[in-house]
Amino acid sequence: MTVVGAGPTGIETAAELAEAGRAVTLVCGGVLGPYLHARGRRSVAGRLAGLGVSVLEGRGTKVTEVTRDAVRLGDGRELPSRVTVWTAGFGGRTRPRAAG
Repeated sequence: MTVVGAGPTGIETAAELAEAGRAVTLVCGGVLGPYLHARGRRSVAGRLAGLGVSVLEGRGTKVTEVTRDAVRLGDGRELPSRVTVWTAGFGGRTRPRAAG
């Protein structure tokens, strides 16, 4: 199982799924918990590791494609994934700006 997104929702989702006995990979697309202080990130990383969550962070971990059974990363890796949970952000192009 793959969780995409290293913000609060992604971290919580990955932890909850791992606590329920699922094998989970958390794909950060950058740094784990970018909103956290470095000490907080280390603490979260330690807790996730203790739960057995594989955390992929750093350059090349941006998701470029999600298929029916895999997640493809910017560095060319392809992660098998029967279930992918998308918690990463999304951006609007014109509507948010137009709405003020």
